[in-house]
Amino acid sequence: ATTRYVNTDCANNGDGTASTCAAGAGLTGAYTTMANGATDVGTDYPNMVTSDVVVTLDCRGTAEDTSSPLFNSITTDATRYLIVGAYGSSTHSGSWSTSKYRIGNSDTTAVVRTRLTNIRFENLQIDSKASTGANKGIRFETGSGGGNIRITGNIIRGSGTTTDAGNMGIDWDGTALSSTNMIIANNIIYDFANDGMQIYGNNANDKFVIYNNTVADCGAV
Repeated sequence: ATTRYVNTDCANNGDGTASTCAAGAGLTGAYTTMANGATDVGTDYPNMVTSDVVVTLDCRGTAEDTSSPLFNSITTDATRYLIVGAYGSSTHSGSWSTSKYRIGNSDTTAVVRTRLTNIRFENLQIDSKASTGANKGIRFETGSGGGNIRITGNIIRGSGTTTDAGNMGIDWDGTALSSTNMIIANNIIYDFANDGMQIYGNNANDKFVIYNNTVADCGAV
């Protein structure tokens, strides 16, 4: 297993190999944003299967992460995959906290996007801030199917004012993502114009375990 670090309180974007801040760009130290981490992990581990590795992207810092990450072009399988999360003192306690790691933006598609087949999102605070457009919380796009995905312990909120029908907490484009096992558990999702979660496509081979989630003040579940 390998851990790479994000620290939004750092000024210089490091190589991700340490939780402390880098003395200069590209030197030993944390990435400054999740997007930087997504790009660099994809460069260093384009095939986690042949590298035989599980990579954790450990997100820290009290400054808001305003980047727009896309996790893409990484080969994974059921035992070699990517984990993106906040841990220890960087983890929220069940309510939104500006002193814990959080990511928020007004991206027209989603705050966080992924096309990986095996990925986990854990204990994050994700904030959809758009005044227009869809700006979903987490979007699973073409390429994500056929693996194992977990979304657990996150707070996903829509603090923006958009009324777009595409504004939702978790968007699962099932037409492109068949034969996937997904666990969505222990999340808090609220204040989205439309669905708290959307599972779209109804593929017979998709298997979902959805439990103990709190969805409030959304247009629909």
